[in-house]
Amino acid sequence: MVILIGILAGFALQRLLPLIGKAEAVAFATVVNQLDNALLLETAKRIAGGKSASVPQLIGSNPMDLMQRPPDNYLGEISVGSDGRIAKRSWYFNPIDDTLVYRIGSGAHFVAGERRLKRVEFQVSMVFRDRDGDQVYSPQADDFGGISLRPKQPYRVLK
Repeated sequence: MVILIGILAGFALQRLLPLIGKAEAVAFATVVNQLDNALLLETAKRIAGGKSASVPQLIGSNPMDLMQRPPDNYLGEISVGSDGRIAKRSWYFNPIDDTLVYRIGSGAHFVAGERRLKRVEFQVSMVFRDRDGDQVYSPQADDFGGISLRPKQPYRVLK
């Protein structure tokens, strides 16, 4: 009887783990989209309010501060060099390097190239068309494209 229960539990777990990973990937993508929308709205609000000079102040900021209600798995600002003690499936902002970090759970598979990631890091940065080629935004020369949440390293989520 115990063996049968063990086999059934193993089968159920084998079916359940991929669903947990997919749910985590969807929740992650939802938060990233919400953060990008919050940055877009804040940028538009500043420009429409005649405060466009303050838009660059968003660069390097904590985008979670713009959300009406951060996700339940957002831990706040944590200054850490290594996130080994941070719970998986959690977001936190590291003010040391102005980085928003998501600690990946064991069910989801995020990769950079062929390497499996344990975390994804983002920074708030300016998007612009560099017309003068100096890689620095210049209002007189370049085309402003907005403020966006950008991954520090390209990644993809495996299905």
